[in-house]
Amino acid sequence: MGKPITPSVNELLKLSEDELREVLSELNSMSLRHLCRNSIRAINDYKSVVQYENNEKQKLYGMLNNISDIIERGRGG
Repeated sequence: MGKPITPSVNELLKLSEDELREVLSELNSMSLRHLCRNSIRAINDYKSVVQYENNEKQKLYGMLNNISDIIERGRGG
């Protein structure tokens, strides 16, 4: 089977600026639209992951603050 018509977002991220420019200039409008949709999905997925990690970090900070408060109260502070 041959090379896919539209490269994946991951493939494009590995290219240099000149290579990327060349690949994009060779794509037809349907392939460019497909690539744009996939790029938007990748960005939205990335945003979701970042938001999840931020939420987890906030939970961890909350737990650490609770532990710190318990320790301080145990010291009589």
